[in-house]
Amino acid sequence: MTLSPLDDYPVHQIPEVMRHVGSSDRNFYDRYYFNAFPLAGDVMLIVGIGQYPNLGVTDAFALLRHGSLHQVVRASRELGADRMDTRVGPFNVEVIEGLKKLRVTLDPNEHNVSSTSRSATTPRSPRTRASS
Repeated sequence: MTLSPLDDYPVHQIPEVMRHVGSSDRNFYDRYYFNAFPLAGDVMLIVGIGQYPNLGVTDAFALLRHGSLHQVVRASRELGADRMDTRVGPFNVEVIEGLKKLRVTLDPNEHNVSSTSRSATTPRSPRTRASS
C-alpha cells in the first residue's frame, strides 16, 4: 500500500489509497475530522468537512465548547466538479504539503466562531520486522 500526496485530499472512492479504483455507491463519503483542545482546560473545538460525490454535496460543521457555552456553525453547498475545492461557506481545508501540513480555517461568521489551525505531521520511518 503506497501513499501519495493526493491521499491527503478528500477525493477517495473507497477506504483505500488513491491508487485503488472505487465504486459508484451513492452512500460513499470522504471527510476531514479535527479535534482541538488543550490537555487541561474547558475549551474544545471540533471541525468536520465532508464530500458526498455521488450525491453532489459537500458540507461542514464546527462545534465550539467553552465552559457551558456550546456553539455550532454549519454550511453546505453543491459539490461541483472540482473535488480539490474544500471551501464550504466560512470553512476551508488547505493542503500545504501533502501528508505533512494542513491548514484548517473557519472565517468570521454570524456565530462569531473563527479559527485557524495548522496540522503538522512528521513522516513515519518504515517499520521492519526482525525474524528469529
